[in-house]
Amino acid sequence: MLNLKTKERRILSSKEVSFNVEIPDLLRIQLKSYDELLQKEIPSVQRDQELGLESVLQNSFPIESQNGKVTLDYVSYEVEDPVYSEDECLEKGLTYEYTIKAKFKVILLETREIREKLMFLCRIPAMTTRGTFIFNGVERIIINQIYRTPGVVFGYNEVLNLYNSKMIPAKGSWLEMEIDQKKEVLYVRIDRKKRILLSTFLKSLGFESDESIIQMFYETLEVDLNHKNIQEIFGEDEKEVVLAENIYSNDEFILEAGYILSLVDVEKLQSIGVNQIKIVDPVELDKSRVILNTIERDETINPEEAAERVFSVIRPGNPIPSPEYAIKEIKSIFYDPKKYDLGIVGRYKMNVKLYMNENETDNRCLRADDIVGTVK
Repeated sequence: MLNLKTKERRILSSKEVSFNVEIPDLLRIQLKSYDELLQKEIPSVQRDQELGLESVLQNSFPIESQNGKVTLDYVSYEVEDPVYSEDECLEKGLTYEYTIKAKFKVILLETREIREKLMFLCRIPAMTTRGTFIFNGVERIIINQIYRTPGVVFGYNEVLNLYNSKMIPAKGSWLEMEIDQKKEVLYVRIDRKKRILLSTFLKSLGFESDESIIQMFYETLEVDLNHKNIQEIFGEDEKEVVLAENIYSNDEFILEAGYILSLVDVEKLQSIGVNQIKIVDPVELDKSRVILNTIERDETINPEEAAERVFSVIRPGNPIPSPEYAIKEIKSIFYDPKKYDLGIVGRYKMNVKLYMNENETDNRCLRADDIVGTVK
């Protein structure tokens, strides 16, 4: 049978083809974003409390007096139209702006008396239908800019083969962690102030002792001191055996967590009736000794001492009324929703990087697990 091979022929046409492409609304992003900021056309009781000015006011109030007897709370706000038109503002050199008035209520807790009043809050420049603003008679636009979004950002140190990190919130204090290249010690900076040892910072947030910090960052092993091979574990000179718990005997303190054990120490523990101890997993210790080095340099003993030291760094020159006050202030910086907010995007990014979990975005404050996960 005869096979015929044919060549494909391409036909090129210079005839113009008309495409009917609908031009998108290029101002939609700006106009929609501004509408969400004020929610002007939406009744106050129906406004989304997670958007714009409503979100800011809801998260900022109530405010309580220092003696706890008076509370100032936010009720609602209303937007008044500009006094002058766009043309008048351009001609007279004025700013085209809305007037914002908010209703607040004062609650006297002792008498349970409530007083409400509508007050002037601020003026906000009004956006025209063209997506522009008029400032002092000059029409201007605001250009969207790219900025570093909230979350946790890691950096790589090629010298020590170690990482540093920044925990960036949408609102609140930045928390940076860095490693001293020579000493292999981990430090923390709050809002780029003076460095603080990580262990000192953790104690100020409520970690009770070095023991809890070691067990948080290192895997531990239970060791039977009466085991027949106990000398093999403690007899190697090149391998460190680090205690992972505080040792007590009859309520008397014997050894602290982080102590490097030897056979002499084992014999001493056996003599006082200690048969089992927790040590840091040697495999974990071989990976990194940064946390232990940090604890060794930490001179604070308890959360109270640590809180006083951290408070003196973040509030230099301010007197410390009491250690309890210092602990409360430090915790409020990171744990109070009014002072610290990662935002939905920040919490989402942190969950994905640290926990591989994309769903939980309700708790937008910093958590102890976030700090531990970032360090690990």
